[in-house]
Amino acid sequence: MVRSLGRIAYRILMVVFLVHLGFVSGCAVMQQQKEEKALTDKIEQDRKKTALYREGEQLYKEGKLDESREKFQALIELAPKFSQGHYRLGNIAFRSGQMPDAAKHFERVVELKPRHSKAHYNLAIVRLIQSEKHLKFYTATVDPTTDVSSISSFLGDIDEFSNALGNKSQKKDELDSIVGVIDKRN
Repeated sequence: MVRSLGRIAYRILMVVFLVHLGFVSGCAVMQQQKEEKALTDKIEQDRKKTALYREGEQLYKEGKLDESREKFQALIELAPKFSQGHYRLGNIAFRSGQMPDAAKHFERVVELKPRHSKAHYNLAIVRLIQSEKHLKFYTATVDPTTDVSSISSFLGDIDEFSNALGNKSQKKDELDSIVGVIDKRN
């Protein structure tokens, strides 16, 4: 009888052990499946990011700025810290004459990659164009007896720089029109 009880206890222990082993194995399998899914999801997301980047670049090179903007916008929604996406959006905004958007994206690039020299340069150009706009507005609206010779000289330097770049933007022409209207009012 003792021997029977020993066999029963042994069998119970074996069942408990096997159930426990199955549970642990099942947990390990579930964990492995979760890790595999996470890896597959990451690979798929990387494929999407790569496709969006390539498509956006191609459209940018073709001069299709609105379509390119859409691709890069979708890209930074997937990867908000992807500096090249912000850099390209800054270039698109600049080429479209949208200086505040250009500045925002170039600033983001500088924040993400402080040594990105082209982003620093482009941000400086955007700020220079914005400064030119405000300085022209100032010279057009200031009291006529105010000496603006130093500002006029500085504006001449900015124009010379812009001409050297070959980037006379549409915004500059629009600004000249605005200044002309203001001059006529005074």
